[in-house]
Amino acid sequence: MKNDIDKMMTIEHENIVNWVDVYYAPGQQKLIVITDLCICPYGQLQYQMEVWSGYGEPLPEPFTLVLLSQVMRGLNAAHEKGFFHLNLRPDNLFLMNDSDIKIGGFATIPKEQNPPIFYQAPEYFLGEKLTSAADIWSVGCIFHELISGQKTF
Repeated sequence: MKNDIDKMMTIEHENIVNWVDVYYAPGQQKLIVITDLCICPYGQLQYQMEVWSGYGEPLPEPFTLVLLSQVMRGLNAAHEKGFFHLNLRPDNLFLMNDSDIKIGGFATIPKEQNPPIFYQAPEYFLGEKLTSAADIWSVGCIFHELISGQKTF
């Protein structure tokens, strides 16, 4: 785990909620992560998806493509440092304004818990080694949902 923390601390990217400090809460056996200030007046992507679905519409395609590009750039920065998200989903994507997004929620689901299945790669369920390909699968599922207004599976 320390190796993952060290890797995450080295990632600085405009599309990632950057980690500033990490410590263990005394007596609570919890990892506390201090991140950079993340003011996101547009909230989580999940919220925007729910708003637009209330209108019976997916998110506008040009907006979706801008978000896709930024998420891929952020993931690429993490992958280049050898760090995989492995829990990517709309509520871990934060809209900073009407055209900028940041990825958060790195390392928030312990392996023994079950993350939301809609965005998980097949290798997660098959017990296979998880790689950057699992993150790319998740991005595909998220953006299919954004464009179509429907979950992939």
